[in-house]
Amino acid sequence: GRKERPWRDWLRSVSAVVVVCLAVCGWHYGRVWARFGKPIVGNWDALSGQAGQGQWWIEPGFVTSAFYLSFGRALTSPSFSGFHSFADGIYSTLWGDGLASGASDYRHLRPPWNYDLVGAGYWASLGISLLLILGAALVLARILRQPRGEWLLVVGMVGSFGLGLVWFSLRHPDFACSKAFYAFSALLPFSALVAVGWDWLRQRHRAAGIAVWVLLLVWSMTVYTSFWV
Repeated sequence: GRKERPWRDWLRSVSAVVVVCLAVCGWHYGRVWARFGKPIVGNWDALSGQAGQGQWWIEPGFVTSAFYLSFGRALTSPSFSGFHSFADGIYSTLWGDGLASGASDYRHLRPPWNYDLVGAGYWASLGISLLLILGAALVLARILRQPRGEWLLVVGMVGSFGLGLVWFSLRHPDFACSKAFYAFSALLPFSALVAVGWDWLRQRHRAAGIAVWVLLLVWSMTVYTSFWV
């Protein structure tokens, strides 16, 4: 932005970022690399001592196009709706505990949440999801008219993490891979897109702005009380 050309300035600033990243989290990947021979190893990997990947394949359709093009089970039967479709899995883990915190026995080992309120929260979250879509469309339109670095970063982070979730589910096709919290690093730009949609709606429709305030209040109270034990 400042039109700086000297390579020493670039090297100094980029090196500072790299050094900080290595100091904060490099030790973890270094230890994993030394033990397993590569820096990134998951519990789906044979190197970590888990069983083969064949047993992880699931119905319906073994992650065919129908798995990626359907949605709705998260609104009627949210628990483990990731079995039904990719979008249901992402939605149910973004706006609630759609996988019962990983409990293997849903009836006896699931967390003691208020599941009626969790289900109601999924419906309230539809409004916020619409604000996200509206905000993303507005930001993309702004970028096409006048590209700006901060909005390119916001859209780029949300888009790259979204594509990463799709790619990961294709590589490891089991229901537990459709988890929104794998992309929680993009939560801040995600929230920024929601705020853009909310601000646009508020400025043009006073009644709609008030309705969104009420929606957010109801949603916040519902989510808070859902997990109050």
